[in-house]
Amino acid sequence: MRIGIIGGGQLGMFLALQAYEMGHESIVYDCKADCCAKTIASKFYLGSFDDEEKLEEFAKECDVITYEFENINSAIVKKLATKYPILQKEHPLVIASSRYNERMMANKLQIRQPRWQLIKNKVDLKKIELNYPYLLKSISLGYDGKGQYLIKEANDLEQVSFNNKVEYLAEEMITFDYEMSLIAIRSLTNEYAIYEPFYNIHHQGILNITLIDEDIPTKVVTQAKEAIQKIMDQEAIYGILCCEFFVKDDVVYFNEMACRPHNSGHITMDTHYVSQYENHLRALLGLPLGTTAIKTNGFMVNVLGQDTKQLTTYLSDNYAYSKYYDYHKEPRDNRKIGHLVVFDKNKLNYFKKEWR
Repeated sequence: MRIGIIGGGQLGMFLALQAYEMGHESIVYDCKADCCAKTIASKFYLGSFDDEEKLEEFAKECDVITYEFENINSAIVKKLATKYPILQKEHPLVIASSRYNERMMANKLQIRQPRWQLIKNKVDLKKIELNYPYLLKSISLGYDGKGQYLIKEANDLEQVSFNNKVEYLAEEMITFDYEMSLIAIRSLTNEYAIYEPFYNIHHQGILNITLIDEDIPTKVVTQAKEAIQKIMDQEAIYGILCCEFFVKDDVVYFNEMACRPHNSGHITMDTHYVSQYENHLRALLGLPLGTTAIKTNGFMVNVLGQDTKQLTTYLSDNYAYSKYYDYHKEPRDNRKIGHLVVFDKNKLNYFKKEWR
């Protein structure tokens, strides 16, 4: 089978690697000639994500097509899906690429979430009814803390930019006890596989550490699983879906979703019998889904551009029970250039207190 992957970042790279391990070819489409997945792919297409002609040329060669990020032209994907095997179709992209659409979906499905308001312009800033502090988040292209403002008082609104007609959501800031992510897979035959939640620790708005063995209460897990399955059922989502949730006093609040493999799910490549990448491809290839059981304990640490020296020092002393994945990206501050899986839980305090 020739598996097409729209997007060649690290998620596309790991999908291409998984395709190879399963005996399939991968055809990757990306707008960057030096993207992570290029050297892994059986064939590579370079082109804009708005180039319908080039995307169709790519699609003609694929037996199954998936995507590794949300900000693809959904109108083009919709057209292509009528002729080519984009089994996830465009609808998940429409929701996941817009915080506003995510919030409206949660409202429709009666899934608990923070209070929010749509902010279209500077006039709307004066109509915000939320108590301080609250967050302003750009509706699109906001990730790893980008496009977000913490508003503690009225003067903080002066820093908000509306250049390029950007719109925002004002969101209630919940002093949550912890954040968790949940990854679910739905096959074309409506078989479900849901991983147990990942406990996530952030640093300056960027995912820092993911843990798999935290004692999250059953009633919390149940709320999250019910929410993600409702989304997949009601919105007809197939393949992989990840939802991030805030947890406060054992009550779960929906934060956002991703209709592609997730950063926190990298850990499944080493700690689980079947990774998020394999299960996603199984779902789209019509194969039975694999177990979501854990085979070994460990935790994951994201490595940013500013961490390279510290990483080298750490690995020189701890290589035996650590595994590093390099994304082959030019190091820049706050840019994810790799991730580290550590199999010694005793090292967790070091990463919590001394790393970065």
